[in-house]
Amino acid sequence: MANSNGRQHVFTCGCGQGESPISARFQALDNAGLADRTLVEVQGMLPPGSTLQSPDSLGQATEQLLFMAKVESALHGEVISAAIAVAYPEDARRGAPVVPIAATGHKEDIEAIARSQAQKIVELRGDSVREIQSLAVQVRVSEPACALACVVLT
Repeated sequence: MANSNGRQHVFTCGCGQGESPISARFQALDNAGLADRTLVEVQGMLPPGSTLQSPDSLGQATEQLLFMAKVESALHGEVISAAIAVAYPEDARRGAPVVPIAATGHKEDIEAIARSQAQKIVELRGDSVREIQSLAVQVRVSEPACALACVVLT
C-alpha cells in the first residue's frame, strides 16, 4: 500500500490485574507499551495509505492517537477479552475501518466478531476487502482486571 500521507499504525495489546480497577488499567497500558503517554482515543477509519508497522516502531511520542477496545471486570473467574480489527479495502484511496470490540468471553470469539464487522463495513461501502489484520487478548479475572487492544497512529 502506498503511503501518501506519511501515517503509519501499530497494533498493540495488554492486560493488567491489580488491587483496584485503576491500577489494573495502568498495568494494562504499561503492558501494551503505552505508559507515560497522553492518549487520545479516536474512532472511525485509518487514513488512506496508512501503513502497518511492527510494534517495535511505536516510538516514544508523549501524545498518541489511538483506537482502543477496553474491558474491565472485578468478577472473579470471568474471562474478559479485547479485540481490534482493521479491514484494508482494495481501493487504497479509501480509509480502512477500525473495529474495536471488548466484552466477556474468549478472545477467539471476540476477535471473530471484530473481523466480521470490519469486513461488513468495507462491503457496505461498495468495496472489497484486500486484507484484514486483527489482534486480541484475554485475561481470566482473579482481582480487578483490564484487557485492551489498540491500533496506534504513529
